[in-house]
Amino acid sequence: MRRNYAAALQDDAQQVLNTMLKSGLTELVLAGAFEERIYEKYPLYLGRAAELLGKSHYLYPILMARQAFFKGKIAKEKAERKQHFLQALEWQPGMPHAMLELGVNEGHQNLDSAKVWLLNSVELLPGWVLPYVKLSNIYSNAGRFDDAFAQLEIAEQVDSNSVLVWYERASLNMQLHFYEVAEPILQKVIKNTSDEVCFPCAHMALGRLYMQRAKPKEAQTYVKSALLCIKTASIPKASATHVLMSTSALDIGRWTALTWHWTIFSRRFRRIPISFMVIKTQELFIS
Repeated sequence: MRRNYAAALQDDAQQVLNTMLKSGLTELVLAGAFEERIYEKYPLYLGRAAELLGKSHYLYPILMARQAFFKGKIAKEKAERKQHFLQALEWQPGMPHAMLELGVNEGHQNLDSAKVWLLNSVELLPGWVLPYVKLSNIYSNAGRFDDAFAQLEIAEQVDSNSVLVWYERASLNMQLHFYEVAEPILQKVIKNTSDEVCFPCAHMALGRLYMQRAKPKEAQTYVKSALLCIKTASIPKASATHVLMSTSALDIGRWTALTWHWTIFSRRFRRIPISFMVIKTQELFIS
């Protein structure tokens, strides 16, 4: 009974870790959700699971490593995150997720250290594309776009069918305003996402692209489809969908305002929480 309860407590965390190693399409990527809201209960559950099994159980150090890892994921300060990820490696020295997050945490401010951690995680799992994607993000944040594209090239050589890599390539092209290049890639991402996985960020990105290209009808189509598969918004998705579905003609000025909100918010946070976009969409289109 204790073992079954412990397994249930750590099941969600296990699924997240597995997804990171496989497709990389966690809820954070798919919907741009905040880590602290998704993972806030995980450390508590993992700690309880470890307590139920006891220190002598072979899973105890693994569960403690995962607890430290998710504490790092929800920590707000850089130094605190680093402390938790290092603690995870003390419990489980070969935990690639912790190495990856240490690299991400170093960022472009400590590029050499970031590269070491990310490439160490690749050495453990040579077929893992996520470290290359993260290194590409770091180069992009440093303004080294050629290096950012080069990392995505490597990632695509590792896994040519990675939807995550395609999406990151499209995002990088959009950042540089290469909309003609980004458009077919985003369409490819949406087309090749399985029925079991909804990718609202990709739909929203394509909607944003069409807004930038002054195509409000096409933009409306993809914003609608994004709202239809939102799971993380603070507003019920049916309500958010109704706002756009009941709008027969979209005003260019309002789309421009929504684009402004997207742009300002994306400068502060690399990924834009869907809930924020739903709120702004309602504010701009309810009247």
